Amino acid sequence: MSAFQQRGRFKISTFKLPIWEHHDEIQRVIRQNRSLVLQAPPGAGKTTGLPLMLRRDDGWTFQAASDGQLWCIQPRRLAARMAAMRVADQIACRVGQQVGYHVRSDRRESNETRILMMTPGMFLRRMLADSFLENVVAVVLDEFHERSIEMDLALSMTHLLRGSVRDDLRLIVMSATLEPQPIVDFLGDASGIVTRGRSFPVATVYRPLSAELFRSSGASRGQWPAEFAAAIADAAAQQSAGDVLVFLPGVGEIRLLATACSHSSRLQDFDIRILHGGLGPDKQDAALRPSGRRRIILSTNVAETSVTIDGVTVVVDSGKARVSRMNPRTGLPGLAIESISVASADQRGGRAGRTSPGTAIRLWDERTHRSRPARDLPEILRGDLCPSRLWIRAWDAVEPDAMKWLDSPSGEAVERADETLRQLAAIDAGGAITPLGKQMTNLPMHPRWGRMLIQAQRDDCECVAALVAAMLSERDPFRALGRDAPVDLDERVAILIEDVPATTMADDAVGRSRDLNAAAPDRPSREQVWQNAGRFLRSLRGVARHGRQRDEDDRQRTRQQWRNLAPEVWQRVLLSGFPDRVCQRRGMVVPKTSAASTYKNVADGRARMVGGKGVRLPPGNRLDRHRFFLAIDVEDRGEDAQVRLAAAVDREQLSADLISVMTEPHWDETAGAIRCRRVTRYLDLVLDETPTKMIANDATAAMLASVLESHFDQYFPPSHTLVQFLARIECLRAAGLWPDSPTTTSPTELRNRLIRKACERSLSVDQVLAANWKSITQSSLDYKQTQVLRTDAPENWRLPGGREVRLDYCADRKPRLETRIGDFYGVTEHPRVLGGRVPIQLHLQNPAGRTEQITEDLPGFWSGSYALVRKAMRGRYPKHDWPEDPATASPPMPRRRRE
Repeated sequence: MSAFQQRGRFKISTFKLPIWEHHDEIQRVIRQNRSLVLQAPPGAGKTTGLPLMLRRDDGWTFQAASDGQLWCIQPRRLAARMAAMRVADQIACRVGQQVGYHVRSDRRESNETRILMMTPGMFLRRMLADSFLENVVAVVLDEFHERSIEMDLALSMTHLLRGSVRDDLRLIVMSATLEPQPIVDFLGDASGIVTRGRSFPVATVYRPLSAELFRSSGASRGQWPAEFAAAIADAAAQQSAGDVLVFLPGVGEIRLLATACSHSSRLQDFDIRILHGGLGPDKQDAALRPSGRRRIILSTNVAETSVTIDGVTVVVDSGKARVSRMNPRTGLPGLAIESISVASADQRGGRAGRTSPGTAIRLWDERTHRSRPARDLPEILRGDLCPSRLWIRAWDAVEPDAMKWLDSPSGEAVERADETLRQLAAIDAGGAITPLGKQMTNLPMHPRWGRMLIQAQRDDCECVAALVAAMLSERDPFRALGRDAPVDLDERVAILIEDVPATTMADDAVGRSRDLNAAAPDRPSREQVWQNAGRFLRSLRGVARHGRQRDEDDRQRTRQQWRNLAPEVWQRVLLSGFPDRVCQRRGMVVPKTSAASTYKNVADGRARMVGGKGVRLPPGNRLDRHRFFLAIDVEDRGEDAQVRLAAAVDREQLSADLISVMTEPHWDETAGAIRCRRVTRYLDLVLDETPTKMIANDATAAMLASVLESHFDQYFPPSHTLVQFLARIECLRAAGLWPDSPTTTSPTELRNRLIRKACERSLSVDQVLAANWKSITQSSLDYKQTQVLRTDAPENWRLPGGREVRLDYCADRKPRLETRIGDFYGVTEHPRVLGGRVPIQLHLQNPAGRTEQITEDLPGFWSGSYALVRKAMRGRYPKHDWPEDPATASPPMPRRRRE
C-alpha cells in the first residue's frame, strides 16, 4: 500500500478497484501533462476511483493550484448525482463539501468542493461564463462512448483550450466500450490505457417475444406488456435472489409495463420501481433505494451508464431505445424507437454482474443480434446541430467552421442548422451571433424554445409558452393516445390546463365535439409537463428554484394567461420558435369578400411546408378552415408527411422580416417567351403571384439564352442564319481552311456566345430568330476569318444567269444547292467551294420544284442521264426549253418583277 493510501482518507474498498492496478501508469501520464484516454470495462471503478486517485490531501497529484476543481462530466443527471454520492461516501463527506454535483435544476457545491460531477450541458454553460476555466485543473469526460453532441462539443472545446491558453489543463476521456486509439489520434498528445474490469459471470439468454414490441396501434398494442411481464417473471424465477433491472425505450412503455406487472400474479411479491431522466432527484433516489422486497426497476437507458445499482442480478433488455434523429427528407428532428447496438446491449447486460453472478435476458433472437451495428452512431452524425452551432458562436473562441471534431458533421447538416438559427434571429446574415442569440444561450433549452419564451415574455404569455415548450421538448404526454391524440395544439393546451369543461370545445370543421377528459393524458404525464414548465420559467427568470407557492401561482397565472390570450399574440409567439414550419394549403380558394383567415375548405388536407415538403392534415379537424398552419410535429410517410401536431396561423402574423417581394421572370413554354410575375414569398413559400410587365434585362437574357442553348435544335431550323453560319465554319474546319485566332472557342461555346448576344434585347424565341444575325455573326470574326468565310464558304452562289441561290451547309457537311435544271445550261464545270476542294451537291429540279437529279458531277449528268430526263420533261412541260446539248445552251434570263 502506497504512502498516499496509508493516509486513511479513503475506504479500503476503493483500493480494491481494478483501476488502482494502473495507478503508477496513470500518474505518470498526468504528471507529463499529457491527455489520457482510458478504456475501463464496467466494474473497473473508473468513475469513482480516478477522481480520488488524482486528488490528494494537500492538493492534486500533479502540479496545479490546490484550490482548483476537477470537473467530471457524466452523460446524464442521474449518473452525475450517483457518482457524486459514491465518491463522497468513499471519503466520508457529505455531498456538497469536498465532492459535489451540478445538474439541471439541482446543484450541490460549496467553497470546499474540489471534485464536481456535472452533465455536459452544465459544463458548456459554465464554460460560457468562464471561457478559460480558470478554477479548473482537470476535465474528465466519463462514459464518452455514448457520443452525445454535447459530449463531443465538450471534447473539442477542452482540446482547443489546452492547445491555446490552458496548456496546464488536464484532459481525461474515459469509456467502457469505445476504442481509445481514434481519440488518442484526435488529441495528438494523448496516451491510451486499457484496464481490466471487475464483474461476475453473466449468462446471456435470448427470449424473443411473439408480440411486436411497442406497436403504437393495432391488436398487438395490448399484447406485448403482458408477454413482457411474463418474461420478467420467468427471469426473476431463474435467479433466486437479487433485483431485476428492465430496459425500455421511454416513459410511455414503462408505464404500460408497470401496469402489466402490477396485474401479474407472479410478480405480486416484487416492489415495482420506475426510473427515467424526467423524474426529480427525490424520485430517482427513491427508485434506487434498497427495499425489503426484491425490486423490479423499470428504466430507460439512464441506468445503462452510471455507477453500480446494488442488488441487481437480472437484466431484462427490450433491445430498444428512443433515438433523436434528423430526418433528411423533411429536415426536421424527431424521436424514433430503434434497435440498440451490440456495444449497448453488452453494456446493459453487464449491469447484472456488478455484485454477483447474474443473468441477462434479451428479448430478441441471436440471429437478429448478429445483424445489429457494433456501435451506436454518434449523435453529431444524425442529430440537430442548432444548439451546438449557437454554443460555439457564444463561446467566441473559434470560428464555427474551424472547430475540429472527432467525427465531423456533414456540410448539409451544418448549413441546415445555420439556416434555422438565421430564421430564429439567433445569428445574422454573416453568421455572427446576435444579442437575441446570446439571450437564447442563457436558457438551458433548444434555441427554438428559448426564442419562443423570449418572445412570450415580451407578450406577457410566458407561462403558456413554457407549458407548450415543456410539452413539446421532451416526452409527448399524448403519445399513448396514438392517432387519437388531438392534432390541434390549442386543443392539447386546453386539455393540459383544464381550462374548459369536458365537452364545451367549439365544434370543429366536421361538426363534432371532443370529450377533453377522454383525450386527456394520464396524471403523471400531465404533472411532468407542469414540472418542466416550471423549470423553463425559472430559467427565464434566472432563479435556481421556486417555492411551492410560487409554482402554484405560476399554474394559476398560466390558466389566466390562456383565458386572456389573443389569437394573434399566440400565433406570433409560436411563429417565433417555428418560422420554418409554416404550411400553406394546396388548392384552397380565397374568397375576395371574406376575411383573410377564412377560406373555402379543402377535404384532403394537403399542404406545402417551407422547404418544399408536402404534408397532409388528418381528416376532421378545425384546422381545415385555415389556409396557413404550423406543422409542429410530422411523421414522414410516403409522398406527403402526416401532420401529428399543428397550430393555425394567419398570414398577417407571418414575420415581415422573412417575407420578400420580388419581380421574377419565368419561362412560358407555350408562348415561347419570357413572362414576368410579382411574387410574394415567406421564406421559400409562395404567398401570392401576379403577372406584370416584362422589361429585358440581364436576368431575362440569361434565362432565354439558357432555354435556347439547351433546346437549340428545337427552336433553330436548319435554314436559320446562325445554323448555316456555324455549319460553314465547321466545313472550313474539316477542310483545314479555317484560320484559328487567340480567341477561338469550341463550336458549342461560339454558338452559345452568339445566342447570348442575340438575347440581350429579346424576350421571346421569335424575337431572337428575327434578330440581325448577319451583324451578330460577323462581329464574332476577325478580318482573316471573315475573308476566308466569304470566299471559300460563301453564303450564296451566283448562277450563270445572274441570280443568287443560297447554299445549304448542313447536309452531312456537304454544301448543297437546290435550283432548276435550266439554271445550269451552258455550265461545263461542276461548281465547287472550300478552295475548290469540295463539289457542291446539286439538287436539280423540274419546273414544279421537284428534284429530278442529285449530282456532284454536272458534266457527267449532261452527257449521261440528262437525255432520259429531257425525254420525260418535254412531254410534261412543253413550254420550257429542253435543249439537246445543255452544255452549250444559254441559261434562261432572270424574270422581271412586275412594277
